[in-house]
Amino acid sequence: MALGEDLGAGRWSVRIQIRPLVSLIWLAALIMAIGGATAASDRRYRTAKAVEAPALGAAAGDRAA
Repeated sequence: MALGEDLGAGRWSVRIQIRPLVSLIWLAALIMAIGGATAASDRRYRTAKAVEAPALGAAAGDRAA
């Protein structure tokens, strides 16, 4: 919906456009956001990163010595 120009005497022109497929774009964005939040909250990724960090640090120390 868009408000146009003043036609005088308190009247305004109004333009209304109906685009039914635009709602599918918003639905797809919502689904992707939910999927991203679900993936980010997965506990496997947090525990795997915590386990790998000391192992990588020890391996880097072995190479330097």
